[in-house]
Amino acid sequence: TALRRENTMPLEVVGLGVSCVDYTGVVENIPGVDETTLMVDFSKQMGGPVAVALVTFANLGGVAGYIGKIGKDVEGEIIKKTFHQFGVDIKYLIEEENTQTSLSFILVEKKSGKRTIIFNPECSFSLSFSEFDHGSITGAKFLYLDGGAPEAAIDAANWAKNKGVKIVLDAGVNMQHMVDLVRKSDIVIASKSFVLNFANGSNMEKGMREIAKFGPNIVVATC
Repeated sequence: TALRRENTMPLEVVGLGVSCVDYTGVVENIPGVDETTLMVDFSKQMGGPVAVALVTFANLGGVAGYIGKIGKDVEGEIIKKTFHQFGVDIKYLIEEENTQTSLSFILVEKKSGKRTIIFNPECSFSLSFSEFDHGSITGAKFLYLDGGAPEAAIDAANWAKNKGVKIVLDAGVNMQHMVDLVRKSDIVIASKSFVLNFANGSNMEKGMREIAKFGPNIVVATC
């Protein structure tokens, strides 16, 4: 368990994107429609590509901050507590009344590790660029995005580019606006499905080369 550190240093990485709570059930076999199965394990924890990356970076000694939105609910408290525990700066975290913190329901097949994910974006996608201090980006070395809060992400990427802040895109899902973010990014860390989408499903190397044509200096694929 990490201990929270009080950071007075400038942010090295600021992340804007999804923070959610993952409700994860492990099952022997993922059921089909109208089928029922028993869970063999269950967990509840903070998730979201940007949120998890920031916690990992902070746990390794980096100085990280999060820009995003949560609801004033049980899930929102889990997210705040986790960020606080690992020393991620949350001064730019917005808490909103009468809205649901983003949730994921995840089924994991025990033997294969394959997953089925149902995601409710809710407030993670409702953030707008006008809702937070843009100086939070200017003071960082890297802006880390995952495509959450699409309009805010694109505006933040434009702002970062103009200020000389490097942009890292965690590209896991093939959403319509992701190509725009790829064009603005210096580094793209992409899932297998995202990469193959750029190669008509043919092969990973071709997909990575196609992504690089949009402008990123570095393309990394996760499998």
